Amino acid sequence: MSTKNMSYPDLDALFYPGSIAVIGASEDHRKPGGIVLDSLKAGGFNGAIYPINPKYQELGAWSCFPDIDSVPGPVDLVIITVKTPLVLTALEACGSRGVKAAIVFSAGFGETDESGSALQHQLKKVANRYGVRLCGPNTMGIINYMHHMHANFVLGDILPSWDGTVNFGIALISQSGGVGCRMLAACAGHGLDVSAYVCTGNEAVTDFADYLVYLVHNPGVKIIAAYMEGVRDGKKLGQAIDLARAAGKPVVIMKTGGSEISARAAHSHTGSLAGSAVVYSSFFQQQGVIEVQNIRDMMGVISLLATGRRPDGGRVAIIASSGGYAVMAADKCAGTGLEVVELGAETSRQMAEYLPGYATSVNPVDFTGVDIVTPGLFRQCAAIAAVDPSVDVLLLLNWFNEEVDPVGQLLSLAKDTDKPMVWAGLIPDYVTPEVVSKIVTSGIAFIDDFETGIRALASVARYEQKVKHQASVLLTSEAPPELVAGFRSLKEGTLLGEREVKELLGAYGIPSVAEVAAATAQEAVQAAARLGYPVVLKIDSPDIAHKTEVSGVRLNLTDPDQVRRAFADVTGEASRHCPGAVIRGVLVQNMLQGGLEVLVGLSRDPVFGLTLTFGLGGIWVETLRDVSLRLLPVSEDDIRDMIREIKAYPLLAGARGSAPYDLDALVRVMRGVARLGMDWPQLAELDINPIYLMPQGQGAYAVDAMAVV
Repeated sequence: MSTKNMSYPDLDALFYPGSIAVIGASEDHRKPGGIVLDSLKAGGFNGAIYPINPKYQELGAWSCFPDIDSVPGPVDLVIITVKTPLVLTALEACGSRGVKAAIVFSAGFGETDESGSALQHQLKKVANRYGVRLCGPNTMGIINYMHHMHANFVLGDILPSWDGTVNFGIALISQSGGVGCRMLAACAGHGLDVSAYVCTGNEAVTDFADYLVYLVHNPGVKIIAAYMEGVRDGKKLGQAIDLARAAGKPVVIMKTGGSEISARAAHSHTGSLAGSAVVYSSFFQQQGVIEVQNIRDMMGVISLLATGRRPDGGRVAIIASSGGYAVMAADKCAGTGLEVVELGAETSRQMAEYLPGYATSVNPVDFTGVDIVTPGLFRQCAAIAAVDPSVDVLLLLNWFNEEVDPVGQLLSLAKDTDKPMVWAGLIPDYVTPEVVSKIVTSGIAFIDDFETGIRALASVARYEQKVKHQASVLLTSEAPPELVAGFRSLKEGTLLGEREVKELLGAYGIPSVAEVAAATAQEAVQAAARLGYPVVLKIDSPDIAHKTEVSGVRLNLTDPDQVRRAFADVTGEASRHCPGAVIRGVLVQNMLQGGLEVLVGLSRDPVFGLTLTFGLGGIWVETLRDVSLRLLPVSEDDIRDMIREIKAYPLLAGARGSAPYDLDALVRVMRGVARLGMDWPQLAELDINPIYLMPQGQGAYAVDAMAVV
């Protein structure tokens, strides 16, 4: 996606204010107005703090003011904690005073009902009128550990408090305050300090993509991890992720809202639009986002990214204390696309010099527990494996025994090689988060579960491949055929029949099966004779999208009598099922033999717009649902990835010695469909099903098609 129109949101007043006012400040440490004062104090904020509440003259060590106009100094950021009906008035006063940014804790806006949405719209208008950068409403706030600013409210000692050291450059974005707190706590438990955190709330003004772009531009941020329920503008999000990828800053996202129930819950929670889970996942894959399913996997990925080491590929050497775990890990690697590579003969020979005869020096390496009682053995063998040129990454499944100094061995191993490494296993109590942080800083990811570690390795390896290919050329819209201009004027909801759509496809170089339109049974017989038997006969009506549902198709007709009967049958059935439909007659087509039915189409997602879809066609679409998709625009690499992505790909490529199908012809069809979508963005749906994909060198032909404006 192009980023040329992506404006940089100046959110410095939200993240780096010189002074903060708290409207609704309280002496009650259980209320947001009291909790945030405690948080600001505990975080060590160095700027001026102005509590505002007419009930008090002082709050703690601060003078308290009756309103924003009474504050003697400039105010960069205001935190609004008052009841919902008072928020608009408070923000209006702040805007008039020249306050640059606001965080609104108060709830009861777009996440509730229509009246709340209307109130949120008014809040947005006020903020925009005064140019106030607004976080929320319904947010738990922002923490910028780099600025010692804890502008948040969480009851109790839930959130970690780092000493100002921010080694790893991790920024967290969350559309849920509760999940965001869990992410912060998980980072602390895994020895991963955080640079900044923002709970986006309802995103009335500043949205997820704005925070992402801002943090990408922050030199103190190297990794961005997020919890997402949904976004309203998919194109804007795509541009933000493009910027992150170009800057070499990985984006890790845990997305919910996939099921109908969770999508409704997400809407009521943040007021966001939760699109199709399949579309989001395809979008993440296309954009190079590392998608995770839970916080545990997120921590695994962050730990590996935080080491600063990136895998050149997915070839893994497994170094394990236990043979059972070694075999289990090898199985899991195969399921994620990682390759448990064969070690070189010299590598195995060198390791065998250190190992007893009952241990295994091939991959996966099995110490059979001898490393647990032999000082230095684990480090020595892992270092030997790391030198092997066929190894991209090391997966270390070592059981800890304090007597052989496992932490010291790991720290020493990190100095022996610059290859990525993941240690995964049961973490003993004496290995504190501070020790884990030291290990990660040295260059070894430290993860408490081997399956999590394997998924992290596979995810980061895929991300690295995407980054290397980020220069893939996107297909661009060329000068559209004149034919398209006539269709653009069609009114919304217009259904295009097979004949019209095939005319369009032909203009984009997409061939169709040979066919002739026939208005009478005799014309159908003449058409069949011209085409050559066997033939297919289908109802020809601009009002009938799905011919099989009205019994409007007859296959494998071999003589004139069958054609006459078929003509009477399909026209009669179509009139009976759709009494108001325009029946133009039938289409007589060649009966193709030896092909595979596939589907190519376009569909419209409410968040991301037109998506290109591919999968098995015909009856298999609804039966197997084996499809892949990408958002427009796409590159040819995206198209080839889509083809390889479906489960039936081995069948297309020539499974078990069978001849492969014409995949180059399929790519040409998909490329033409993608360009049609870019030339005619008003399309709601295009369905070419089936396309007959013929054996290699014999092409691909559209057999049936429909479209909706």
